[in-house]
Amino acid sequence: MRELGCHVSIAGGYDRAVARGENLGCTAVQIFTRSQLQWGIRPLDRDAVDRWRRAREGSPVRGVYAHGSYLINLASPDERVAGLSLRTLRDELLRCRALDIPLLVIHPGFHLGSGQDRGAERVAGALRLVLGEVPGVWVCLENTAGQGTGLGFRLQQLGEIIRAAGGRVGVCLDTCHAFAAGYELRTPRGLSAALDELDRAAGLHLLKILHLNDSRGGLGSRVDRHQHIGRGALGREAFRLVLHSGELDGIPAVIETPKGKGKGEGDRMDLANLRLLRELGGERPCAS
Repeated sequence: MRELGCHVSIAGGYDRAVARGENLGCTAVQIFTRSQLQWGIRPLDRDAVDRWRRAREGSPVRGVYAHGSYLINLASPDERVAGLSLRTLRDELLRCRALDIPLLVIHPGFHLGSGQDRGAERVAGALRLVLGEVPGVWVCLENTAGQGTGLGFRLQQLGEIIRAAGGRVGVCLDTCHAFAAGYELRTPRGLSAALDELDRAAGLHLLKILHLNDSRGGLGSRVDRHQHIGRGALGREAFRLVLHSGELDGIPAVIETPKGKGKGEGDRMDLANLRLLRELGGERPCAS
């Protein structure tokens, strides 16, 4: 069975993220290693790291992955923002090393009017620099929906950035973003065409993680709005195709579906989404 799970909170400590994943029946979780909405960086708490490692020992949560801060914009033409983004990325990679997390997912960024090509050059240059400073951890560029001046909504462009950046840069494929960017994932032919483009652009061997999210927006809408599995414009069949694709077999997958606002509502929603994905993938129902 592939590693399957969801994004979980680190509130109360990194070890609580493992417990949350276990309670949801996850075999994989994705976390933020720090506040995703602040530039300020607090030193990593060694006691927290030790509790995290103890929590992972013998846990059914086999895969742990990280998502970078939403503030990171390596494509920015603003020197201050670019510098803060580079510093934040470096810190997050160091945290991943300390927490034994193999990869960090980030969005390519926004060129803010300076042009797609120039923005892509900035991203590749920043990745070359920071990965030369921090060994071991992979950066995975997530495909985007194509809103505004965002980079990476065409898989070809992700491949160009990866080739220019050099080693240890992979891909995170988000189903909602791909669909909103115009990739038809609801048919075998459409899914195959998208994966063929990714293979030509970067190589499927560099696809390290999947984000399984339905889409509130339609095909090619360029709207980045996640929806619960089977309740959006993608629908159940798209996820059945993805989960049964031989080319995607064994690639870990996490959901980032809406959490709701009521007490316990997020957990109930995550459980329902994960159960449906297991059903669509042909796995036996999870006891949780």
